[in-house]
Amino acid sequence: RRIRKGAPVDTMYTVVSTSDSSFFVLDDQDKGFFTPASSEAKYLRPPSKGKSWWEFTNPFAYGKYYFGWRVKRAGEGHYPARWETKVPRDGEYELGFYYRVGKSWVGRNISRRFKVNVTSRDGTFPIEFQPTSTADGWLPLGRFHFSKTEPAVVELQDSGSGYIVADAIRWEFVE
Repeated sequence: RRIRKGAPVDTMYTVVSTSDSSFFVLDDQDKGFFTPASSEAKYLRPPSKGKSWWEFTNPFAYGKYYFGWRVKRAGEGHYPARWETKVPRDGEYELGFYYRVGKSWVGRNISRRFKVNVTSRDGTFPIEFQPTSTADGWLPLGRFHFSKTEPAVVELQDSGSGYIVADAIRWEFVE
């Protein structure tokens, strides 16, 4: 079968590393994800109750082989979840926040507002969105300029009421 000029073509490719891609995702299972309170649990001592991010598996979560997310009861904002990476090249990136909880217990008890801070080459930008009034999937956070020599940071605050969900952040090179 021949493809006519101008006809849409589906393409599929595998990204071996972020250094050769204009699109990559940092999941809660990846090296650049960090939750400060969960690292307080050492040896046989359990983590501090109410301050830690819990890890849950769920088919709605983003993942390559392991479908899971981190959940925390909202508090005063002292224990944020953090995604930190270096972008492969200087420029503007469109960021997306993965949120898809479906009709799980987390979805029924979710915080009304999520507060995110994006740190780029131009400074730190606070973003607030309402997950209950948005569609499930990739939620756009906006476009930001990043430098490949400085860390690109997205921080999800744990302030508010209800539960906060941390799963994945998508970086897509625009220009």
